[in-house]
Amino acid sequence: MRDKKAGVLSVSFGFVGAFVGAGFISGQELVQFFIRFGVGGWWAWLATVVIISLGGGWLLGWIVERKYESFKEMSEDFFGLKWSKVVSAVIGGYLAGGLMIMLSGAGNLVEELLGVEMFWAVLLVAGLMLLVILGGGERMMTVNRLLVPVLIISTLVATVRLCWSRSWGGIGEEIVIKNPSPMLINPLVSFLLYIGYNALGAIVALINIARQTKKGVGVAGGVLGGLIISILGSLLMLALWLTYPIWNQADLPIMWVLRENWRWFYYLFAPSVLVAMFGVATAYALGMSKYLNCQFKLPFRLCCFLLVLVSVPIATLGFSRLLGIIYPFFGMMAVGILVMMITKLLINKNRNYDKPFNSIN
Repeated sequence: MRDKKAGVLSVSFGFVGAFVGAGFISGQELVQFFIRFGVGGWWAWLATVVIISLGGGWLLGWIVERKYESFKEMSEDFFGLKWSKVVSAVIGGYLAGGLMIMLSGAGNLVEELLGVEMFWAVLLVAGLMLLVILGGGERMMTVNRLLVPVLIISTLVATVRLCWSRSWGGIGEEIVIKNPSPMLINPLVSFLLYIGYNALGAIVALINIARQTKKGVGVAGGVLGGLIISILGSLLMLALWLTYPIWNQADLPIMWVLRENWRWFYYLFAPSVLVAMFGVATAYALGMSKYLNCQFKLPFRLCCFLLVLVSVPIATLGFSRLLGIIYPFFGMMAVGILVMMITKLLINKNRNYDKPFNSIN
């Protein structure tokens, strides 16, 4: 790795790339977790914004200080060898599931844009992803520096354009959506599960970022990244609220609205969604490959190839089907893990950094 450390802007782009995926940028996550609950959903989103910005910046700075090499090492530090195996298995399952969701979403979009069959579209995305993860964390930072700015700019342009063109009269009406998740029964539950499943994937990506920066830069980059996510999410929510009910039967709400109303904007925005899918899929694949490498002592490159080999056929099952099964399930498990980790941090906040968490009573 180069001696030069990543700056605040590069770290913030990495932070955005760790959180913003296909579900977020297409609007489906925001519809399911927040918009469907009306005003209560907006309060839940506000709480999410605070956690992502302040909590994410602090967490990234803390990981920089610890210099973990992998999530496996981090979980052993918190939970000990026995329980860390259980936690690592949960994380591994989540990363694998998230990877397949993002590959599936990217494949669907490539299929629509290029007119190729789903299998070949997924295989194309998986091949590009493989080239990135074989380069490790440094190449991941390079990808985020190049692709995330495109995502931010095009999202801003599309959402501002949608908001500007719509009437604000119906903003208070009841929101009815397609296939609402039965697990998301109120804004509080949605807030907890949303933070949970996003945090697990983000932590893995942040460990890769943390090794390439300093603590102060990490904290500032995390906060800036959180603010960027907050602005993008708020604009997406507002645009969807103002364009309801045009999208209420769509799997990719923002894409549906753009395609039906401003087709040239749709072609402008489609690459951004593809970027979001690709970035998160790559972050998950990198973390999962390192987990397999540590757990089974297989060569890293072999782990990468095996992961892609297994993921491609499952990803062809479809974006909405996989998302509906995987995210709610791992969201519940993630909340339990995060509560345990936060409890450890609070109990041992003044501990000796030369000793692991599990060695302190």
